[in-house]
Amino acid sequence: MRARSRVVDNDRQRAIRLHRQGRFAEALAACAARLRESPDDHEILQVAGQASLAKHPARSVDDAIDYLSRAASISPGKYEYHNDLGTAYWNRRDLENAARCFQAALAIEPRSVEANFNLANCHWLLGRLTDALRCYERTIALDPGWLQAQYMIANCLYGLGETRRSIDYYDKVVSHDRLGHDAEFGKAAAVLKLGRWREGFALYERRLDFDELAAYRQSHRPVWHGEHDPGCTLLVYAEQGIGDLIMFARFLPAVRERVARVYLLCDASVCRLAERFDGVDAVVDKSSVRAVDDIEFDKRVAMMSLAGLLDVQPDSIPGAAGYIDPGGRSSWKENDGGRRGGVSVGFVWSGNPAQKDNAFRSLPPSELSPLLDVEGVTACSLQVYPPGMPSDASALPGAIDLSTRLSDFLDTARVVAGLDLVITVDTAVAHLAGAMGRPVWVLLWTGCCWRYGLQGDDCAWYHSMRLFRQEACADWNTPVSRVREHLRRFVSDNGR
Repeated sequence: MRARSRVVDNDRQRAIRLHRQGRFAEALAACAARLRESPDDHEILQVAGQASLAKHPARSVDDAIDYLSRAASISPGKYEYHNDLGTAYWNRRDLENAARCFQAALAIEPRSVEANFNLANCHWLLGRLTDALRCYERTIALDPGWLQAQYMIANCLYGLGETRRSIDYYDKVVSHDRLGHDAEFGKAAAVLKLGRWREGFALYERRLDFDELAAYRQSHRPVWHGEHDPGCTLLVYAEQGIGDLIMFARFLPAVRERVARVYLLCDASVCRLAERFDGVDAVVDKSSVRAVDDIEFDKRVAMMSLAGLLDVQPDSIPGAAGYIDPGGRSSWKENDGGRRGGVSVGFVWSGNPAQKDNAFRSLPPSELSPLLDVEGVTACSLQVYPPGMPSDASALPGAIDLSTRLSDFLDTARVVAGLDLVITVDTAVAHLAGAMGRPVWVLLWTGCCWRYGLQGDDCAWYHSMRLFRQEACADWNTPVSRVREHLRRFVSDNGR
């Protein structure tokens, strides 16, 4: 019996050693051999789960969940098994099950820094910011040096609308190399939201270090710093979302006054609309060039740097009354055969899924149902989904689906021109309607973008825009109820 015990220990130690050496396939083979002899060896099941997780293909993650579930079932008092199982579910993007596993781990070992942090991350991605904040705070109470938790506390506070408090936590992280750039960018948004634009736009330049601007950084041409250069051909690089491009297009005429020519490099979906922007001499489709320097120009500037370079302040925003003319409007009403009358309202309930805050700023279309039965409203869907993502024409029951008419943003602009009102979350259509001077109501989450400020119903950037803010994160009932009240009055004032 003693000899057999030594063999078992040797098998176990070999599997553990191979795993620690990063030889995961060999470790799994050693685990499999041991489990054939003793399928209830929970320590080996954990090693097998960890090795499967380290391999990380989808099938290996499923194997990891199987191994670790068995380990946790056999020895439920080991918090490490539950934490590892939670990590496996996390890698499968099954956040609810991951959260349950981390909670089980903490029920056994509440002082586990790792499990607290892991649970906080689940809450964050599930939109439960209050719960996430509580777990991140517990993490730094246990380990004050956990910088990622400090940074995420700042993000939670910003998302919950506690903008001033968020700055204190961003400041704790900005001096550290690993997270400093992210923290400074987060602080920039908070400072801008407070109306401290000169300071905020200076911090906002840290975004130029991010991977998303790699193509811009790879250019060897000099950067424009706002100087007058009458012989210069300037390339303006539209580096962020379409909404940001539309918002900052208002600055192009002032830029054009300082240089000889302005070229705008942007996404194909906005090229036709951009050709109508004042201050632009030529529009270049990003997809048509291999590298930025393939274009003939003298100097370059990132689009979202323009406000800082022009020293724009909250009381000196140009174009708030409107600055985009699409040159026509869609004839969708005539083509609809006059089936419906009343006030036409276009709805958008989701932005680009690739945007990091999209889950917070978007809402399920069912949340808009109280608006659809307002008497005198003809509801129209303007919701467009990214390529590869299926469109759900029935998401807004009873609405006229206009999304099939929207091949690009010039089409969208011409449809918006024919609507009486747009009701949307914070996405490109909100900026488009505001830039056209069309009535637009925007539903905002508690951690909304800096451009909307801390409070109030009006937007300094667009005179035709009205803001409807959440009072609590993830609660859309209050702003939608307010929209419903205003919509009834709008129909009464504008109905035909």
